[in-house]
Amino acid sequence: MKSITRVFFLLLVIGCVLSLICGCSDDSSPTTSNDSNGSSDTSGTVTDIDGNSYRTVTIGNQVWMAENLKVTHYRNGDLIPNVMIEDWSSLTTGARCSYNNDYGNSAVMGLLYNNYAVTDSRNIAPEGWRVPKDSDWQTLIGYLGGEHIAGAKMKEAGYDNWLEPNTGATNESGFTALPSGGLHHEDYFTGIGSYAYFWSSSLAVEGVFKDTVGSYLVLLYNSKNINRIYDAQRKHGQAVRCIKVDSL
Repeated sequence: MKSITRVFFLLLVIGCVLSLICGCSDDSSPTTSNDSNGSSDTSGTVTDIDGNSYRTVTIGNQVWMAENLKVTHYRNGDLIPNVMIEDWSSLTTGARCSYNNDYGNSAVMGLLYNNYAVTDSRNIAPEGWRVPKDSDWQTLIGYLGGEHIAGAKMKEAGYDNWLEPNTGATNESGFTALPSGGLHHEDYFTGIGSYAYFWSSSLAVEGVFKDTVGSYLVLLYNSKNINRIYDAQRKHGQAVRCIKVDSL
């Protein structure tokens, strides 16, 4: 009888151990965790029509690129013209360029696009993705605690790309905003190292500026803030981040 009891007890112990091992096994599928402070885990990659691969990150219910776009073709294969600075201000169609017309700047910082490229119906974003609307940016900013702190949570930390003091930068969100600067519509480059400009696909919908100005976001090297601008000349050249189509 004692022998049977020992065997039963041994089998019970073995069963418990196996159950614990199975319960702790790794899941090979991608996982994402978010907390109330806006921290996130990288969740995958996306590839554009040129074959460029970008890291992505889930922040709240949204999935964002964690790198700046550098595609040179629309989704249908048409070329996005690379336009030199002296011809930029006369444009009313889509264009791209590298900061200072130096393609070496694009490897990390991505390309600069005018708003005509951003809103072109041929689509600048990879399949299943889109350029964010102003409401998408508002959702992100709200999730990260509001305009007075969201910039700090979005900026890449340290001074590899940002100038000092890179105020408050923690990159808690995983967004990894880079100071790619921009091309002013009056034909001069400005802000690399100091400012991150990101286009919205939203245009003015009423008033004297209806359909003639775009909106964008600005993050600064010396501030935790993120600022939304609603009266941008569409001829500006700025960075693009894309958001997954089914993101809220």
